[in-house]
Amino acid sequence: MFTGTYDAYKLGQEMLDGDDSDSKVVVVLSDGQTSNCKGDIEIGYDPSIDKKEFEIAKKWRENGIKIIFVRVGDDQYAENIKEIVGNDNTSILSVHDYSKLDKSVITGVAKKICSEEHF
Repeated sequence: MFTGTYDAYKLGQEMLDGDDSDSKVVVVLSDGQTSNCKGDIEIGYDPSIDKKEFEIAKKWRENGIKIIFVRVGDDQYAENIKEIVGNDNTSILSVHDYSKLDKSVITGVAKKICSEEHF
């Protein structure tokens, strides 16, 4: 099964392009796997799209948009996550699995958004 994460990054880019806020933050909630499909599973997986996610995230960082990544699961895709956040480990929160997403995660994200290190 493939997740349309590239579509999510593209949509995020479209939303950010139309936003004139002084400070922008993107919160990514994922295991870090860059898996995409070109449509139905029968059409197949397109590995070239994976790099485009990294390119969008790099553009965000270059434009001063802060990325906070909530990693769900183990660190199997740690390299992908580091690529997304630009090797800024302070921008990564981790939970063991989706059942652990609770108020403490929201509090952690809010603290990272409001901290000096992000603005």
